Amino acid sequence: MTLVLSCLSYLCCLVYIDDTIVLGRTFDENVANLDTVLQRFRQANLKLKPTKCKIFQRRASFLGHIVSAEGVEVNTKKFNA
Repeated sequence: MTLVLSCLSYLCCLVYIDDTIVLGRTFDENVANLDTVLQRFRQANLKLKPTKCKIFQRRASFLGHIVSAEGVEVNTKKFNA
């Protein structure tokens, strides 16, 4: 994943092993970034499992954290466990 999304990490997406989160400040920026990431996946012949994909979320759980417009915070469900 790091090779497939090289030069995009931290600009429009975050990657860890096989988990990817696409970021954008606005809806249009998010759509453009998602298109870029999906093109890279297509070029690498990678397939996504639709049931594991969540798009256009205002808050998302990623690696034990909650990512949102407010920033990154600890996922209390993981923290309490």
